[in-house]
Amino acid sequence: MKLLMLLLFTMVGCSKQMAGSPEPDPVDRPKDAKHDGYSAGQDGPTTPSSVSRVSVQRHPRMVTPSVVTVEQAFTVFVGLAANPGAASTETEVLEGASAESGTIILDLPELPSDQKAWSIDVILSSVDVTVVGDDLQTIKLPREGSSTMARFQAMLPEKPENGRATLEAWLFHDGAFMGRIGRTVTVGGLVEQEDTVVEQTTSGTAQLRDNDKHEIHLIALDDERALVILSEPGKLIAHSVVDFDRQALSAFLAPKWGAIRSRGLDVEPGDQDPVGMNMVRGLGSQLWELVPAPVRPFLLRLHLDESVDSLRLYSNVPGLPWELVRPVDVEGNKLEPLGTRFRIGRWHLRSDMMALALPPERLRYDELVAMVPTYEGAEALPALQRELGALRGVSGFRQVDGRSDALADVVQNPPNGVLHFAGHGSTKSTGATTSYALRLEDGAFDSMAFQGLDNNFRSRETLVFFNACELGKADQSDVGIIEGWAPAMIDAGASGYLGALWPVGDDEAAGFAEAFYAEVERSISVTGQARVTEVVRCLRRRGADRQDPTWQAYVFYGDPDTALVRGDVEVADGAVYTCSEG
Repeated sequence: MKLLMLLLFTMVGCSKQMAGSPEPDPVDRPKDAKHDGYSAGQDGPTTPSSVSRVSVQRHPRMVTPSVVTVEQAFTVFVGLAANPGAASTETEVLEGASAESGTIILDLPELPSDQKAWSIDVILSSVDVTVVGDDLQTIKLPREGSSTMARFQAMLPEKPENGRATLEAWLFHDGAFMGRIGRTVTVGGLVEQEDTVVEQTTSGTAQLRDNDKHEIHLIALDDERALVILSEPGKLIAHSVVDFDRQALSAFLAPKWGAIRSRGLDVEPGDQDPVGMNMVRGLGSQLWELVPAPVRPFLLRLHLDESVDSLRLYSNVPGLPWELVRPVDVEGNKLEPLGTRFRIGRWHLRSDMMALALPPERLRYDELVAMVPTYEGAEALPALQRELGALRGVSGFRQVDGRSDALADVVQNPPNGVLHFAGHGSTKSTGATTSYALRLEDGAFDSMAFQGLDNNFRSRETLVFFNACELGKADQSDVGIIEGWAPAMIDAGASGYLGALWPVGDDEAAGFAEAFYAEVERSISVTGQARVTEVVRCLRRRGADRQDPTWQAYVFYGDPDTALVRGDVEVADGAVYTCSEG
């Protein structure tokens, strides 16, 4: 499989490492795979899989010369070992669940009795190193014992400044992300290349996490490139390295958010704003041209397939507004934005996370804890009282003070349910650093300060809803408030996050919150649960019908099937929630 090197913004030429290479088909060869209960191309069940699972621990192994030379090919073996060894001690778990022993923990579905091993797809990727030939191999992981070893050829095109090169391997099962392992090697003089003796597999068995969603992974490898991985139920269908300039993306979006916000300030609350709505649609059309080339045919195929209803997005680039993207078909027709076509669940990835808890599909909805600061004078938000009134009508409502000590208390004892903030939010840029803050009654409280708090999110099931409004007509435009708070909350262990991509007016924000909780209650009354993505898509569609661009700003971090459930309400089998007209 050839490594694709496609441009994101300039759309011309190839990257430094693959200059002059012919452009392959944007979707690499599909891999035949089976999936329990449904076929590839279907969206899968909306309830948790009945297939039992088991946690399987193995020592990650990347066997390669410890010293490599510029422009000299070397061999890299990747596998999962039953016993620790010298190679295992040099290989680290960079992402995914890990144990103190250094093993990676795989959540795998139980193997059928007639199968002896799972198939694990391994993608070798590196900022420093070029993979020569196929960068995807498949290994067999038995129930017991070590896996087979994937064998890659790699070459270092130039010497890194620090004299060290990093190798990373991404692990998938049936298209579902399992984890990432890596190690570093020293760049030195000539090294005699020898095939390393590797441990062979023995008969064995394990278990695996089922993949029942269509997924896009967009992982920025550095400031210039990103890894794109596409999968559908039971299949890892394509992977590519693309040129990706995160700073250029932020520079492109900043004035767009400012223009949309400024337009909103000129419109009276509750009025239709067809011009503002067209600005959002126009941005969606521009974004389609900026979507990495391998992703576009994948998204277009899913968009036209009525059986596909949801989409998972994994990325360490929170500011990319996938929900606004408007695909264009082969005849040039502009289609419905992704955020109104699909139930989209985002999930944040960080390269320095040693363990990444995947979003749950069921959240207890026992409490709604509301923090609604009181503002005076020019900072007063008249619509806050209307929003607070809607929150008080929710079962399990509890209000806390709008001060930093109250915030510290509530994150130490978070609710099983929703933590809702309604008030001012702001951003402040100093050089290359941007801080994202909530305006509390005793001053600004930014996401860095939040990261310094002790919290117990990982012991609870908490959806965080930050409904942060802009700071008033006299202030300069703020942009991208979700970029700071969504990653901070997910990293802290929150089970989900709901917020806006750009600053929104207080009246429109209050209206969204009122409608959100009303639709949640309506869905629970009909079906016994409320899928968050279903409600968000409902409100995005309603906002578009009303010619109000504000409600297009809200995006959700969590699983597409994440549902709020109450212990005293039974889920009604076969009952269907439909979006109300409002």
